[in-house]
Amino acid sequence: EAFESSIVSAFQRLRRGPTPPAARELNLLSDDDLEEQLASEQMVESLSRRYAVSLEMLEQRIAVLADRMALAAGDNPIGPVALGQAMRDALATAELTTSVRIALYKFTERELGTAVAPLYDRINARLGESGILPRLLPSAPAADPPAVAAEPTPAARDTSFAEAAPAAAEGPSDHALF
Repeated sequence: EAFESSIVSAFQRLRRGPTPPAARELNLLSDDDLEEQLASEQMVESLSRRYAVSLEMLEQRIAVLADRMALAAGDNPIGPVALGQAMRDALATAELTTSVRIALYKFTERELGTAVAPLYDRINARLGESGILPRLLPSAPAADPPAVAAEPTPAARDTSFAEAAPAAAEGPSDHALF
C-alpha cells in the first residue's frame, strides 16, 4: 500500500509541476540507516545505468506531457528514483532487520532489472504511437554487453606456453624491474 501511494504521489508531483527545493534538515544516520540508504542508492544507480537510453527517451516524452522543457531523472514518476523512494516508503513501516532490508533491495534490484525493460519499452512505444515525439531517437546508442573472452583451445595454450617458456628460462632482466 505504501509503495503504491508513493508512486501515486510521484505522478501528482509531476502534475503539479516543479517546486523549488525545500530546505533540508541534516541528520546523522545510524549505521543501519546508512546501510539501507546505500542499498537503495545502489539499486537506483544500477537501474539508471542499465536503462539509461530507455529512460532518456521516456523522460523526454513525459516532459512533453507535463509541458516542461526537460524532466529531471528524479521527476520521472516511474523512473528508478521514484521506484527507490517507493521501496523506502514501503519498508519504513515494516519491522525487519537491516540485513533483511538490504537483501530485499538487492532482490528488488534483480527483479526490477528484468521487469522494467519491457515496461519502459512499451510505454515509450505507446507514447510514440500516440504522437508524443514519434520520431525520437536515443542520443547515444545502447551499450553492448561486454564480450566474454573465449576459453583458449588446448593447442593455443600449448603454443603460448611454448613461447613463454624460453623467456622465463632467461631470468629477469633489469628493465623488467622498472
